[in-house]
Formats: sequence, C-alpha cells, structure tokens
Amino acid sequence: MSVVLGGGFYTLGSSSDVGPLKIVYMALLIFCSLVSSYRLIINPPPWIRPFKKTIVWGIAFLLCMIIGTMFLPTFDLLTTIRQSVFYLLVILSPIIGLDAGRDMRPRFVLNMIGIIGTISAAGFAADWLERRNISSVEIGRFMLSSLVVPSLTFALALVCVCYAKGLLRILWFIPIIVIPAAMLVTGTRTNLIIYVAILGVIGNRKYMRVPLNRVLIITASACAGTLALIPLLASSLLRDPGFLMTRLQALLTVVGGDGQADESFRLRTEQYEYAWSRIHESPFFGFGPGFTADIPMDTPLVTIVKFGFVGSSILIIFLFVALTAIRHTARKYGYGAIHASLRGFILVFLALIPFGTPFEDRGFGFLLMLIFMGVSSFAQNEYNRLSKTANSGRIVPKLLDIHPRKLPLTTIDLRLRR
Repeated sequence: MSVVLGGGFYTLGSSSDVGPLKIVYMALLIFCSLVSSYRLIINPPPWIRPFKKTIVWGIAFLLCMIIGTMFLPTFDLLTTIRQSVFYLLVILSPIIGLDAGRDMRPRFVLNMIGIIGTISAAGFAADWLERRNISSVEIGRFMLSSLVVPSLTFALALVCVCYAKGLLRILWFIPIIVIPAAMLVTGTRTNLIIYVAILGVIGNRKYMRVPLNRVLIITASACAGTLALIPLLASSLLRDPGFLMTRLQALLTVVGGDGQADESFRLRTEQYEYAWSRIHESPFFGFGPGFTADIPMDTPLVTIVKFGFVGSSILIIFLFVALTAIRHTARKYGYGAIHASLRGFILVFLALIPFGTPFEDRGFGFLLMLIFMGVSSFAQNEYNRLSKTANSGRIVPKLLDIHPRKLPLTTIDLRLRR
C-alpha cells in the first residue's frame, strides 16, 4: 500500500513525461492489484459481497477505454500510457483498497488520509503557483497536484475535530486551516467550493455526523485561522502581493453578472463549444484516454469526449454501485468518520462538475483507494468486534455473515434457547 500511495503521489506528480519510474510504477500497480485479487478470492472478507458489482463495472469501464482508443485518429503510445495510468487507478482502487484496508486499524487509515490530504494541498499550491509563474520560492512541482484528495481530508477533519479528544483534536484542526489556505493562496477561485463539505457533514451523531452547533463553532474557528494564515503564505510565496486582490475582484465581477469581463469565464465558454464539436465526431465511445485537446479543457464534457456517452455512463454506474455498497455495509456494521466525510465530499464533487469534471483530477484514483481502505478497515473492525461479542455468548450474531453450523457450539445453544 505504501508503494501504491506514496510512490504514486511522487512518481505521477514529478513530471508530465513518461519515464522509467512511471513504467515501473504501472507494473507495480498491476502486480499489487493481482496480489490483492488473489487474497480476496482465497480469503474473502464476510462483507465483500456488495462490492463485487463495483469490480465488475470497473472491468466494463476498462473495456470502454480500450474501444475508445481505437477511435483515435493518430495513436500516440506515450500519451495514452501517461493518461491511462490515472484511469487504471480508478479501476483498480476497489481491489487494492478493500484488501489493504481490512489489515489496518480505522484510526491508522484516518490519520493516513489526514496526512496525505494535507500534503496534497501543499502540492496543489506549489504546482499552480509554478504554472502561473508567480511563485517567489524555488519549490516547483514535487508531488501529484489534486483538488479532490484535500477535499476529502477537509471533510474528514471536520468530523474528527468533533469526536476526537485532547491533542488529537488539536492536530485535526491543522487540515481545516491549512488546506483551504494552501488552495486559496493560488488564486484558484474554484477552490472555494471546498467549504461545501461543511453542509455534508452536518447531521445526527448516530451517523457520526456533526451537530449544527458544533459545525458553527468549528467553522468560525477554522475560517479565522485560514484568514490569518493566507496573508502570511502570500507574503512568503507570491512575487506579486496584489495578485490575490486582483483575483478576488475578478470573482466579484462574475458574481455581479458581468461574466464576459472575466478571462477565465470566456475561456471556459470556448472550451464547452470545442468539447461539443468533438463529441459529435465520436459520441458513443469517444476518443480514449489518450485524447489530447487543442485547448485546455476545464469542462465536464471532457469525460464524454474521451469515453463517449457509453463509457461515461458506465463510469457513473461504477461510482453509484460503489456508493450503494458502502451504504449497505454502513447500515449493517454502523457508521464511522469515513462515511460522514464521504457525504461531505460528495457535495464538493457535485459542486465541482460545472467547473471541470472531477474524473479528470489526477488524484481521483487515489481518492477512491483511500475511501475503500477506510470503509474496509471500519467494516472489518466492527465485524471482528461483533464476532468476539457473539462468541462470548452475550449476543446473537444477527449481523454476522456466518452460517450457524460454523458458529461455536455455545453460541448455537444460546440461539436455540432464545
């Protein structure tokens, strides 16, 4: 797991070219998925049944990727490899995540998500400051730039701050402050959508969600910390101190109704028109993951351009089936912090769609892997706890997927007496 996550964030984010490291990483990724598949087949966990359909739909999406590649007018092997690895991660994430997560403690997985998401936000800031040529430090791109991974960590931190105690609560405050500050200092106004996660985590404690009064206190404290941190980051990282003010004024212009005055708004309109023209050329299976546009494509239509309506529909079904399986296990084994944070991230995901499909985020495959790891570790932990309680004779194991003949004799006797 450390090879897939740590190696992937470093190797796939270090450069845009296909080098030996990326080829080796792809080979290791496939090897790890084969090992995980073997482990899941030989020793399947009792809660794996709802996730089998997710794996099937992932394979169907892989077939659509292959078919779409055949429609490319000019096939570029290196470009196809470079782009395909991120979609390969999406397909293999359920297999690797479900297998690795059952051997980990839930707290360890949550801490891993917190650390990875915070570092990923720093990587996002470094990448975008370099792209806009406004960075005053020689950091450059040092890891995979992602918006979706920090969004999940931000939602998770909101939940953990509510339920953690002592020093751990203070540590979980760090992502809530650092992640928005690191992402907003780049001047990318779309990153404000990350705060939509707050609405998703509000709810009943029974589902590990955060009560409204706690949300207000946490949000007020976090916003105060973020507003205090942004000027410090801007003075240290930006060559032009007035850059952020310029971006803010442009945002107010768009909100005021004069969208054509904003360059980003005009460019996105052109991108929508260009995407529609390419969709008409191959509407069913698209042009494959190796498709390269003539202009930047910050539009959700780029997924349809690459995979057509058939492939895009299968990708959506893949995610829907995965969410259904996660919901099924949550109802059976209870809700944890990963389930509440996933609810907050889903709102961020939906809010991001008009500004560019989250499927194209290079961290999307890693995000799914972290989610499956969290769900797997929580389900396995609850299953083990219920098994111990059932074997002690204190409860009847109604929630356990164990045939009565495989239960200890004392438990069967207890069940018959009742």
